[in-house]
Amino acid sequence: MRNDPFSRSPQGPQRRGLFGNIRWWVLLLAAGYAVFYWFSNRTVDPYTGEKVMIDSGLDARQETALGLQAYQQILSQERPMDPNAPIARDVRDIAQRLIAKVDVVETALAQEHGVQPAHFARDFQWEVNVIPSEQANAFCLPGGKMAVYTGLVPVARTRDAMAVVMGHEIAHALLRHGAQRMAQQKLTQIGQMAGAASGMDAQQQQMMMSAMGYGYLLPYARSHETQADEVGLMLAA
Repeated sequence: MRNDPFSRSPQGPQRRGLFGNIRWWVLLLAAGYAVFYWFSNRTVDPYTGEKVMIDSGLDARQETALGLQAYQQILSQERPMDPNAPIARDVRDIAQRLIAKVDVVETALAQEHGVQPAHFARDFQWEVNVIPSEQANAFCLPGGKMAVYTGLVPVARTRDAMAVVMGHEIAHALLRHGAQRMAQQKLTQIGQMAGAASGMDAQQQQMMMSAMGYGYLLPYARSHETQADEVGLMLAA
């Protein structure tokens, strides 16, 4: 029997090309879905004129419901101050003056960017409470649920300074930064699932997520703070 030196033995080693490797197929499919998700969930923010990513399946009412649920949970763990207390009345007065300027600021910024104002905050059920705590902090959740911790009062010192801080927190809700972060987290989950399905070990997955954090998530977070500063200052002014 003649041996053909060019014949391939069925039991010999076989090399698979790049696209024959299931790991790369999984990663490519995940990357394709991530790109599709990114472009199909982009919308123009009337406050900044920039395109932002907000999941199209999450409308403002659902976002408000999530904010209310989180607010009720916080207040069940941290009891608010008597609403008739002087500090509570002062904080509520500052909040009302800021809220009264939401439409004015949004309309002015939308006109500046050549887009129509969304005015979705008109459906907010605004509420503000003061929570006794040493924390120098405040927050405003989607739907207009707000809280100021008493530890912020000696730090802010004046009503104007308090208005700047509260304006910043209100701006986060107006700019829908919570919804944007949820969309970012979905992209992160796509990356995590792709890494696990493709056979990456834990160290490789951690390296991939670190690269996403430094290259995408952290810059996004910094831009959110800058935007909230700008819009918050306009409300306070």
